[in-house]
Amino acid sequence: KHKDRFVVFGNIDWQGAGKAEDPASWDCNRPDFARRVARQLGADKARGICGVKVFKGFGLEYKNTDGSLIKIDDPRFDLIWQACGELGLPVLIHVADPLAFFQPIDETNERWEELHRRPDWSFYGPQFPKHEELLAAFLRVVKRHPKTTFIGAHFASLKIVPGVADD
Repeated sequence: KHKDRFVVFGNIDWQGAGKAEDPASWDCNRPDFARRVARQLGADKARGICGVKVFKGFGLEYKNTDGSLIKIDDPRFDLIWQACGELGLPVLIHVADPLAFFQPIDETNERWEELHRRPDWSFYGPQFPKHEELLAAFLRVVKRHPKTTFIGAHFASLKIVPGVADD
């Protein structure tokens, strides 16, 4: 009704009908996932979506069949990013969170008060990739798909990380 004022972004259902505690059952771990999503994006565009939003769980929560975290630059999903480019659908991707969320929760952390109240917001520890690793993986995807428009949500949560955005 108000196409001149609002745009709708779709998103990708990585889990599908799979069980949350069983990543091997998740849709994203099926061999034909990227092809099916790419085809669905075409249908979604015909119904009015103007882009695709990828939440921060991609790279930080979504898992492979072995329980390891899916990497942002996993080539299994290249067909999805390629389809977005071909369809003219920008990809708004939330890569990481502020750098402080990847650092120890102590008095030296600039977001200590917030993280002290919400420790579940922290991505500090060996079970998570480092902030720099997430941003570097995102930049590799961007380089591999020059015809796709990527939008790094919140400036990719980038404060200033030397060596990450040099390219």
